[in-house]
Amino acid sequence: MVENYSKDKPNWEVLIDFDKLSKKLGKKVMYRGGSDCFQNPNRFL
Repeated sequence: MVENYSKDKPNWEVLIDFDKLSKKLGKKVMYRGGSDCFQNPNRFL
């Protein structure tokens, strides 16, 4: 799975969609503590 980390279209399963959870709860939900990919800071482990 780690080799997919830097690909354009990694084959990963979304475990928590924070945008959907925020909308469902009616308040902003954020996670702190992930490690981002230096090549693409929009992806986190």
